[in-house]
Amino acid sequence: ADVVVCSCIGAGGEQLAAASEQCEETGAAAGLTFSTVLIDEATQATEPASLVPLTRGCEQLILVGDQNQLPPTILSRGAAAGGLATSLFARLMLAGVAPVVLARQYRMHPRIAAFPGARFYGGRLASAPRAVDRPTPRGFPWPNAAVPVAFVAVRDDSDGARGLEARGSGGATAEDGGGGATSWCNAREAAAACAVVRALLRGGGGGGDVAPQDVGVITPYAAQVRRGGGRKRTAAPPRAPQPWELIEVRSVDGYQGREKEVIVLSAVRSNRCGAVGFLSDWRRLNVAITRARRGVVIVGDPATLSHDAHWRAYIAWCAENGALMTERDLRRALQQQQQPGGSGDAQQ
Repeated sequence: ADVVVCSCIGAGGEQLAAASEQCEETGAAAGLTFSTVLIDEATQATEPASLVPLTRGCEQLILVGDQNQLPPTILSRGAAAGGLATSLFARLMLAGVAPVVLARQYRMHPRIAAFPGARFYGGRLASAPRAVDRPTPRGFPWPNAAVPVAFVAVRDDSDGARGLEARGSGGATAEDGGGGATSWCNAREAAAACAVVRALLRGGGGGGDVAPQDVGVITPYAAQVRRGGGRKRTAAPPRAPQPWELIEVRSVDGYQGREKEVIVLSAVRSNRCGAVGFLSDWRRLNVAITRARRGVVIVGDPATLSHDAHWRAYIAWCAENGALMTERDLRRALQQQQQPGGSGDAQQ
């Protein structure tokens, strides 16, 4: 074949090795080689992984990636500190190799792209889609119908939550993530996110214009993924999936390189000390709010998140653009939709 598609590690796997042996048997001295190698999402690949496909006779290397998004996921802090978290893409940039910038995005509604374009790309990111090309999804009561972005402010002021918060939690509670790691979940945010998804699929009583598989629910923490139904179901007998089972619930990191019509993001962290954990990595925020084509709904505690400069700027942008609403606003609007004569369009 002229083009072979595989993972970086797969380039050194058994299948290509067998194909290479067949080439040698037919007279190709070097076996199966590729003069040109293109690595997509190169900023998420470790440098050793990126080197694997280069061993097959690479003469021209093309790395496609975004240094403003998440680097490789490295579980060992020692390995990360030793440089394993630096991708080949990033290393070449640090060495002075100038990248070719693709400055036009083709995914997002221009208002969704406005904040990340200004904050993370220096205002150099242009939008190919027009607003009319990405109609605002029906069903959700967008605070500003012209801006398909909403930040739903959810705070847990109960004594129980504050008691947990004194031990490092708050509205968010800690769970053992395995291997000594701690993950976090937030039941109140999970409930609000479910209400948002139901509204989108119901379409405000007028029929939703997004299918379940067009909605993605993302969160930074594995415990919240599990609470949101992200665990695989293997015990049940084969059957047609229910609509809600078609909704992907995944981590932010797992959505890099992906897109959906609508993204619902649960930020999880809620505490009086303003600890945001690895939400402080601005690249994670950038990935989270740039996965959607037509609409983004963020569910989070602005008091906690505002302790981080990038989150504070994003919340301020939402407020300036009329895209900020409280949990009470959301409940009231959804209740109005269910009343006779309620707006089927559900946009204010």
